[in-house]
Amino acid sequence: MACNITNIVFPGQFNPKTDKWCEYKERLLCSLDVAGVNNDDLEKARSIFLSQCGKDTYSLIVSLLVPKRPTEVPFKDILVVLDQFYEPELNEILQAGKFHSRKQTDNESVQDFVAAIGVLGAKCNFVDLKRQLRDRLVLGVRDQRLRRELLKTKQLTYETAVQLCLNHQAIVQDIYPDTKLCTKQTHLDVTEAMDIDKISAAECRHCARHHKEGERCPFMKARCFYCKRLGHIASACDRKSKKQHQVADLAEEAKTGNVEDMMGVYVCSESHAPPIKAEVTIDGATVTMEVDSGASRTIISAATYRHLWIKPPPLRPTNVKLVTYSREALQVLGATYVHVTLGNKEAQCELFVVSGEGPSLLGRSWFKALDLQVTGICWTQAEVNNDLLKQFPDLFKDTLGDYKGPEVSLHVRADATPRFLKARPVPFPLKKQVEEQLTQMISEGILTPVRYSKWATPLRIVKKDDDAEGLHPSPNKVKEIKEKPAPTNKQALRAFLGLYNFYEKFLPDKATLLEPLYRLLETKKPWHWGQLEQTTFDKAKDLLASDLTLVGYEIDRELLLICDSSDYGLGAVIVHVMDDGCEKPIMMASRTLQPHERRYGQIDKEALAIMFGLKKFHEFLSGRSFCIVTDHKPLVSLFNPSKQIPDQISPRMLRWSLKLACYSYQIKYRAGKLIGNADALSRWTELKTSEISVKPLRDVLLLEEQPDGWNLDVSKLAIETGKDQVLKRVLFHILHGWPNKAPDTTLQPYWTRREALSHNKGCLLWCNRVIIPASIQQEVLRLLHAPHAGVVQTKAYARGYVWWPGMDTQIESMVGSCEACQAVRNNPARDPQAWIVTEKPWSRVHVDFAGPFQGKTFFVMIDSYKMLNGRKYRTAVSRLHPDNTPSLQEQQLEDRSQQQAVRRFTVDQPVLIRNYGSGEKWNRATVEVVEGPSSYMVRTEDGELHRRHADQMLARRLTQSADRQALAEHSGSSSCSPEPPIEIPPPELWPDIIGIPNTAE
Repeated sequence: MACNITNIVFPGQFNPKTDKWCEYKERLLCSLDVAGVNNDDLEKARSIFLSQCGKDTYSLIVSLLVPKRPTEVPFKDILVVLDQFYEPELNEILQAGKFHSRKQTDNESVQDFVAAIGVLGAKCNFVDLKRQLRDRLVLGVRDQRLRRELLKTKQLTYETAVQLCLNHQAIVQDIYPDTKLCTKQTHLDVTEAMDIDKISAAECRHCARHHKEGERCPFMKARCFYCKRLGHIASACDRKSKKQHQVADLAEEAKTGNVEDMMGVYVCSESHAPPIKAEVTIDGATVTMEVDSGASRTIISAATYRHLWIKPPPLRPTNVKLVTYSREALQVLGATYVHVTLGNKEAQCELFVVSGEGPSLLGRSWFKALDLQVTGICWTQAEVNNDLLKQFPDLFKDTLGDYKGPEVSLHVRADATPRFLKARPVPFPLKKQVEEQLTQMISEGILTPVRYSKWATPLRIVKKDDDAEGLHPSPNKVKEIKEKPAPTNKQALRAFLGLYNFYEKFLPDKATLLEPLYRLLETKKPWHWGQLEQTTFDKAKDLLASDLTLVGYEIDRELLLICDSSDYGLGAVIVHVMDDGCEKPIMMASRTLQPHERRYGQIDKEALAIMFGLKKFHEFLSGRSFCIVTDHKPLVSLFNPSKQIPDQISPRMLRWSLKLACYSYQIKYRAGKLIGNADALSRWTELKTSEISVKPLRDVLLLEEQPDGWNLDVSKLAIETGKDQVLKRVLFHILHGWPNKAPDTTLQPYWTRREALSHNKGCLLWCNRVIIPASIQQEVLRLLHAPHAGVVQTKAYARGYVWWPGMDTQIESMVGSCEACQAVRNNPARDPQAWIVTEKPWSRVHVDFAGPFQGKTFFVMIDSYKMLNGRKYRTAVSRLHPDNTPSLQEQQLEDRSQQQAVRRFTVDQPVLIRNYGSGEKWNRATVEVVEGPSSYMVRTEDGELHRRHADQMLARRLTQSADRQALAEHSGSSSCSPEPPIEIPPPELWPDIIGIPNTAE
């Protein structure tokens, strides 16, 4: 009897995020059945469903049924459409894979695990579902002991397996209510402090530790040092767990007040190395422990502690702290004394219990009691003879020995002229250490202080009268500012005012003082430097060099070296970073560029400014850490002390990089407008008439070491480089700086190598290789290819001297089109091909030698038709194939050489080879190695090795006249045609070659 529809409770709105469609549909159909809506009244059922399903579900139905409306489609069709949308047909193979990989998780009960594999198994369409569920349950349970019990049970069914698992879980929870069903087999974990009755708390995924309920993990936004991802630390990293490292070392004991801190040396062993285990009996129970000579204490986990005794012994508090390799503290729950038996040794030893679930470690604290010894590195201790110690006590003192014999005279020539070398100044950061060493050497009697040297004029110190000014800056520190000449144009005046602006916050009344100088910078006002401007300029210099801006040098304060360069000068300043963050200069320096230095590229000029600052302020910088500040970004990467010196770098940059390696420095970039002090010094310079141009050190360039046979020189390369439009643009960027990206595709190869490009004598260089202009590239290619050395050696030869974009490709193309090179090259690797299937016995036979075996060599012959051996040979063989048989191959080669009259040479045979350089066309040589049938390595009279083809060689006679006759005969003969490929003799000749008749009994 149908109920009143108003009293029926329908499922309500369908929410795909929380509800399953199959369950919702079943509840809907049950409600309709209760309401008395049968199959004859499907329109009513459709109306009820559409009114109950909810707004979002109704919109989905409308979109799925377009162009029809939901009221036009039968109720059953609507359900079919929703079935296809919410529950598409599953892939049985994929579902079976998920089913077979399902295992019980750490905190999952047996009931949950059984329900989970039941749901997965229902989607796999197994023929025997219960058998599959039984197997998955047995193999997927977490407890190893439970699994062994299940495997021992005969005629095990699914229902029996479930019941046994439930019984085991109930027993474990009844005996140990606070313990998990089964401990997780992992390595020793570091956990936070916790109560012993809360060991089963779940580990935090951010730090792999245990927190109290409601406690927030402090490592939720930390960055992992192992995988560099946010959200966890290294001890909780999933990627690191794949490569588990077991902390197998604890630290030695060291008292600090009332607490013993475990600090020391640590040893880590990777998980794939098999541990050394021992069966130890502790209070009558057998425990498998890992022998760890790196652990100072013997420890067990809390889980082992609970399972080891039915009634665990009480733990006493301890002040011992245990730490891991990463200095993280292990939570020590306590210690107890236990009775230990190992073999025939028994002892009473102290055992520590730590939180976590790692393996039990047998540490060094038990080694002596159980008579364990660690054998490894062999070492011996030297025996000390006590009689020698008593007889020669002075020889065995820790102090430095001295000579106590008669005086010794050093004889020199009577006419020898004494030379006095100026003492090297000691850098300020090293002054204290040097003084300590000198004091120690004086106290040990090694050195004796004197007022002056006997061979030098004594220095007389004249005491200056105290003046009214008292202490003031050293004149050397402000020399660069005091000696600066007055500017002669607006550009030099702007440089001076830029330096003044950089320190304006330390200089009062700047605007009033410099007003006459600012008037000269007006656009329409002509340049006129008078007495008023000169007086203002002198006052500004005096104020800039006063103690208002300069500070004294302090070893413990942060130090910066700021460097910059311009087209005509270098500037460098060393500054201290004060407590308020401002920078105050200690000393300034600048100089003009020499004529050859002005032709440097921009990157070389900026690097030269750094080297100038290092040399000028060496006494302040050596022996301490400092930071170099530059406005040239490429130098930050090039001179980075934490990076390796690039392989491709110009010789000049290489020298400077090696000099920088002597300092302890960091380098960072700062925009040019933020280093106005160094920038102004580099621009506010003028070359004095008294300055002498210093001739630069000559670079050792391969450009001037052209190989034998080259007809190119520096002047020709410089002329062709000047004509090349692309290289002219490259030279412009080298001198004036490169843009942030390549201007076009033609300059892209040079832009990527911009940090290693330089120029010398009108030629462009990449590192120590000359960049060849396009007009002479073919000529260089012909010179490189002249020896016919092949692609690899030609490239290697070229890379030692020259470069241009696409050079390797052009070399490959040239060698590939050369007939002589192709004739002597190695055959390319070919894909293996199967033998043709033979149609009758003894139509093809394979032969080879086997051995030596027991002093004998066996001749092996196999018929390819039936693969039978050991039969008598009764039929003539159509084809015979030797498998790398040496004697047969040598016979083939000899026959072929006699038939085709190929020239062959032997080792140590004197020959004449072609010379592809300048001079004689033929050189005398001796055969060193026979590489192939027509390829030889020969050594010329100057000791060089060359590879030559047989067509490029002649046998040398004993006399020079005979050699000339041989050359004449060779030049008069026709050119040698390419030798034909090696041919295998016909099959009918093989029986005669290997020495057997055509037929046998």
